[in-house]
Amino acid sequence: MSFKIVQNDIVRVKADAIVNTANPYPVIGDGTDADIYEAAGSENLLRERVKIGNIARGDAKATPAFKLQAKYIIHTVGPVWIDGNSHEVETLKSCYVRSMKLAAELKCKSIAFPLIATGHYGFPRDIALSTALESFNSFLLEYPDMEITLVVYDRKSVEVSSRIFGDLQSFIDREYFNDKRNRAGKKPDGMAGVSNFRGRRYIEEQRHAEDERLTQEQGHAEEKRVAEEERQRESEAGLEPWDYIGDGSVSDSISFQKMLLEKIDEEKLSDPDFYHAAGLSRQVFSKIRSNEDYQPSKETAIASALALKLPFDDAKALLETAGYAFSRSQKFDVVIVYCIKNKIFNLMKINMMLFEQDLKIFKIS
Repeated sequence: MSFKIVQNDIVRVKADAIVNTANPYPVIGDGTDADIYEAAGSENLLRERVKIGNIARGDAKATPAFKLQAKYIIHTVGPVWIDGNSHEVETLKSCYVRSMKLAAELKCKSIAFPLIATGHYGFPRDIALSTALESFNSFLLEYPDMEITLVVYDRKSVEVSSRIFGDLQSFIDREYFNDKRNRAGKKPDGMAGVSNFRGRRYIEEQRHAEDERLTQEQGHAEEKRVAEEERQRESEAGLEPWDYIGDGSVSDSISFQKMLLEKIDEEKLSDPDFYHAAGLSRQVFSKIRSNEDYQPSKETAIASALALKLPFDDAKALLETAGYAFSRSQKFDVVIVYCIKNKIFNLMKINMMLFEQDLKIFKIS
């Protein structure tokens, strides 16, 4: 299964089906509806829309996509927000579910959504987003081959961290080992000043550049080297790294593969249940299961810990078996630690948080 979020104009997105937040009547509305008509060709699209007639709120109907990079436009009519007690959430969920089922009936392999009903209809964005993610997650369990894209104009339009997931920003402000503050001579809470501190962004750029040039094995070795440098910097700052366990006895005594398979057995998960939850392909998991010396990327190790819903100490131990660290100097890691400590394990929701922070999101395959 596949889910991603992108910052774009939905009329520029390529998918088999583009979802339109339609007017209930066969007329051109405002906002996304007007944009889609203009991009597709107003005259032809309106002619097809008139053939459909009125669309009930929560229902979905399809027309050809004409000039859009799609086969179909799926028109769905969202609810007007009244007070939260007038079946608004149920109606909005119906918009998503009926749109996706219609796309499946039309043999579409991909579908792109705006955040429905959050414009003129006044639906609160946090509730709208939660409803969308729950709908996507349920649908993909039944239709794992569908690719779903949520299209937003900007990261602030999702407004997830403060309303849905608690005080993420405060956690970042407190825990993130911010190189800019250190260079300015300001000491983060509980941290000493650090000299010769190389910025997180520089390290990421260097790592990514090397990943492009090297083989997968060399890329993993580079990730481990960077992790070790980060441990050293945090130690010099008088800060115990999150991943510090002791003398490395965990990684010396057990492999990533062995610990992972033991945890899967303890949780009584089937292989498909695990690798779907981790966003891994069946082929990647087969390699892990068949190779005791399998070296995962850091992203794979973290995704595995999330899929197993491991407590923080167990997640740290699993990463150590692969030679990696949770680092305060990586904002990505800070967000992941926040999620683990707050028992947020759904990759879709985590991706929304990463997206809002302008960070790389997990590939959900």
